[in-house]
Amino acid sequence: MGCVGGALTHPTRIYIWVTAKKKPSRRGFNPSRSILLESPRLQAEEQSRMAFMKNLIMQIATVAFATSGLVFGTIQTAEALTWSWSYSGDQIEASGTFITNNTPDELGFYLITDITGTRNGETITGLQTTGTSIPGNEPFEVENLISLNNQQLTGDGFGYSTSGGNFINVFFADFLDPPGYFEVFSAPPIIPGFENLGAEDSELPISFSPSPVPELTNNLSLFTLGIVGVVSTLKLKIKISKSTEKDCILEKA
Repeated sequence: MGCVGGALTHPTRIYIWVTAKKKPSRRGFNPSRSILLESPRLQAEEQSRMAFMKNLIMQIATVAFATSGLVFGTIQTAEALTWSWSYSGDQIEASGTFITNNTPDELGFYLITDITGTRNGETITGLQTTGTSIPGNEPFEVENLISLNNQQLTGDGFGYSTSGGNFINVFFADFLDPPGYFEVFSAPPIIPGFENLGAEDSELPISFSPSPVPELTNNLSLFTLGIVGVVSTLKLKIKISKSTEKDCILEKA
């Protein structure tokens, strides 16, 4: 191997080094970088690197398309909303989730269609049918409505049953001064009529706290994680590709 003029010679290959003149570049190209005019091997490696880039761009586009459907489609087409709720009082602890429709009425209330959770360790087994009373609290019929207003329940509230055979009606007592949330607890043996509530039953004030589950935030997080994952992979492959190119040039030198 020797050097003739501006060329580096080899028994079977000739490598020509050309140094570009320094001038402004709008594409971030470093004009002082030497350009190696190579024969087939580096050309094939450059094509492979470009294929990596194309594949990763397609991955980014796929993730963006899929997660954008989660971020935007869920909010626009959802037929139900999920709420988290909890309340507590004297020897009372209850929490769980509501499912409601996604459109409030003219007063801002959403209709509760399903309920899950626990009360004092007992599993909630079902929602009291709208327009009926929990056993033992007749004639007060539940409305099963929830709102984001300052008053989040109506005067008739919602009702549910538990695995212990008990029935509960949670409501807002707007007739009191000051008004507040209350729980009616009806336990066996059950005698129809609120006036027949016994020692095993109760009607106590509670602190009630419901709020919609932020699905949009969760989906945005999923979108961000997906993009970050693909971009990290892109950076890694670019680094590996550049390292391979550098090693190859040093090897030729």
